[in-house]
Amino acid sequence: MRSKHRRLVTFSLAALTGLAGLSLHAAPPSQRSLKEDIAQIVDGDSDELIAASARLRALGQPAVDALVAHRKTVVRSANASDDGATDTIDALIARVSGQFNGHTSGLFWHTDIEQAKAEALKRGVPIVSLRLLGRLDEDLSCANSRFFRAVLYANRSIRQRLRDRFVLHWKPVVDKAPQVTITFADGRRIERTITGNSMHWLLDAKGRPVDALPGLHGPRAFSAWLDVTGPIAREVLALRGAQRQRRLSAFHRAEIAKTEARWSAELRDLGVELGGTEPTRSELVAATTPERREQLAQRRRHPGDLDSNTQELIAAQSPSAPAQVPAREAARLAVTKMVAEAPLLAAASNLTDTMALDEVQNAYLFHPTIRGWLAAAAPVTTKAVTDKIYAELFRTPLTDPYLGLAPADVFSAVGLGRTRMAQRTP
Repeated sequence: MRSKHRRLVTFSLAALTGLAGLSLHAAPPSQRSLKEDIAQIVDGDSDELIAASARLRALGQPAVDALVAHRKTVVRSANASDDGATDTIDALIARVSGQFNGHTSGLFWHTDIEQAKAEALKRGVPIVSLRLLGRLDEDLSCANSRFFRAVLYANRSIRQRLRDRFVLHWKPVVDKAPQVTITFADGRRIERTITGNSMHWLLDAKGRPVDALPGLHGPRAFSAWLDVTGPIAREVLALRGAQRQRRLSAFHRAEIAKTEARWSAELRDLGVELGGTEPTRSELVAATTPERREQLAQRRRHPGDLDSNTQELIAAQSPSAPAQVPAREAARLAVTKMVAEAPLLAAASNLTDTMALDEVQNAYLFHPTIRGWLAAAAPVTTKAVTDKIYAELFRTPLTDPYLGLAPADVFSAVGLGRTRMAQRTP
């Protein structure tokens, strides 16, 4: 007879991926004891697990909570060297929560906007809606969405705020992020995405656009954005038509003015001479050279933003652990001796540098532009602004099947490869 852990390993993430077409409204498990039902489901065979995952997803956040709690029991009872003991429960949590590595955040994500709106109206809270290349419940979604999973959603403060004050939703702008595979002679492979940016929409409970935050921000900046946009989303919920748009326009114009004042002050602190007391946006852009972006980024670098939950996830995904040490054991050790783990420390340091530099670009160069579009007299749609962001700011136009990766004016010496690919593209 197979052991419990052996049965768990047979249920793979690949099997779960096939559940996308199943109804999310199947009959839920017995309400008698969700905890007991979870234990029975996870202890079952592959067919039982596949059938149960859709029912669990229909329960939403309570099912995710029960699965995360059960995972702790599995981890405590598993042999430290047996990574397979948690593989299946992690795959199940990913599908039920709607997020890869969902056990690190414990958050439930909607993929149906109508269901998200229904819950938001019921709870009286806004919607945080992620737009990304690929799927949030798959490992190889675009780079920024993977950073979001590690730096934002796993952060204890952020995840609690998202859980308590918002309804969560994600939607792919393209089904898969572009990927590259490097195959070695012995069959080993490195798979990576090669482009892709993500953004968070803040929608009111009716699903109408309020604000859009482009790209990667650290936990402090992301939390500040939630603080500013959450109240205005609640305020405009009862407003309609021109009245709603006037209020949003005033909000965005005020926020643009605050951003430019802060931007100007930071540049002056660096010794930059700016004409007049209120330099124009074009003057601020011209003064923010690549070198000064680096200087501004250093002012935002907060290594403390990577809390212990994020550090543990970085450790678990780090390739620097010795091969002879079981992966999960190495992850636990690395967290407790972070200072002594030079490669892991370097990875965390590089991440905070990247995050800070991205934040400068997104906060000063991209976000005010988006707010200018949202402040227009006529109401806009999330799709129209999302398309504009990807085309004009991210430089990956969604209308281009190659997402800007195969420009017509660049000779790559690949012959007719692009033509052949284009012919096979539906």
